[in-house]
Amino acid sequence: MSFTTTLLEGNKGAFHPSTQTPMQKLTLRFVIIGLVYYGFAAIEGVIMRIFAVDQISIIGTKQYFGILTAHPLVGIFGSTYMLVFGAFLFLVPFLLKKPLWSVKLANWTCGLIAVGTFTFWFDGFVSHYAPLYTLYWPLPADFTQFNALAGAIFITGIALIMLGTIFFVVNIFATLLYTPEGEPHVPKGRHVPGRDGFHRPEEPVHRANAVARTPTSSRRCLSWPSPVAPSTSRSTPASSCSPAY
Repeated sequence: MSFTTTLLEGNKGAFHPSTQTPMQKLTLRFVIIGLVYYGFAAIEGVIMRIFAVDQISIIGTKQYFGILTAHPLVGIFGSTYMLVFGAFLFLVPFLLKKPLWSVKLANWTCGLIAVGTFTFWFDGFVSHYAPLYTLYWPLPADFTQFNALAGAIFITGIALIMLGTIFFVVNIFATLLYTPEGEPHVPKGRHVPGRDGFHRPEEPVHRANAVARTPTSSRRCLSWPSPVAPSTSRSTPASSCSPAY
């Protein structure tokens, strides 16, 4: 198996699209895009550090500040958001033992954050848009230091990311609250998630039943002498056991 095939499809084709479920494809998509943007942020960090020590001829001062503006946002939105959102979209359905509310909405989340991050990164890298020039100054902003069109493009990228974030929040809470088809309905106001450590509504467990099912080894037992019968000369200890909470 060639290096390219292994890189694209994984070891022995483990990551080939035909072998993946929709959730696996979704999770890998978030992880891969997050790692790509992490590489972007790392390369930009190196460029900015070199420029701070000794100016590079191919990068002007305006472009340096444009990169400086987009650099932390690429690391936050493009890398951290993608990795964290992908992890939550996988773990919440996995832990609740039920499907994600909407895989399509999760794909929209991935696409919007990826496109939005590239939009403001490209705008800062190419158009030299640098709102950091006016970050600590009151409005109105000084449009003589940067192009208003570049600012509009930058804001559009941020807006796409915020929309993707809203889709993520809706998807997570909808997954937490909805009941899959075929599962027993949980009464309002009672959180009883299935067989993950809690009891279902139709199987209430009282203290007496809990005591009966508690192994003797895990109970706390008290002993005392029973009343002496006339025909016996030795009392037999009686015991009372309760669960050791």
